[in-house]
Amino acid sequence: MNPATLTATVTSSTPTPFIGVPWEAVTAIGTWALAVAVVAVVLLQLRLMRRTLSADIFSRLNTSWDSPEMRRRRKRLAASLLSARVESVDDLVVQDVLNFFEDLGTMLRSRYLEVGPTWQAFSVHTRHYWAAFGEKYVTDMRAKYADQTFYTEFEFLARRMDREERRRRRKKLGDLKLSSTAIAEFLEDECKFED
Repeated sequence: MNPATLTATVTSSTPTPFIGVPWEAVTAIGTWALAVAVVAVVLLQLRLMRRTLSADIFSRLNTSWDSPEMRRRRKRLAASLLSARVESVDDLVVQDVLNFFEDLGTMLRSRYLEVGPTWQAFSVHTRHYWAAFGEKYVTDMRAKYADQTFYTEFEFLARRMDREERRRRRKKLGDLKLSSTAIAEFLEDECKFED
């Protein structure tokens, strides 16, 4: 092979730079684009993980609420509320249901739970139990112990469920106030759980 041909072949296979193209800038832009894409993927992954965690917490709370033991506790509380004034109901009867709503409110306020599914699954119970005993019981506890922090998460949950109810049904707060008959019917339904 002729050396002149060999040189021509080698030089023709080497890429010729475009005149005036700042390759360093192109490389920098590409690097930044890649970095932005990676951040976007990481943020998407975090969002998906948060939703998965939320679904897991929601499932566990739902399972706990519908467990045979919790149904017995709800039945005992509902029967006590139907037969006695809130002040007369034993604290031990109240605590289990009250603490469930306190935990649910904590999870909602901390944004471990989403409002929509929480409203779908727990709004009726939250609103009725708050009206049946929660507000009176919590107010009395706060006064008795001079501590306004007692059961703030249950109160938050009840208020948030009311707000969501108003939004979804396009009603005013006064239009959604539960009547004593509605509360009594709800408590009677809670008493129907089998032992």
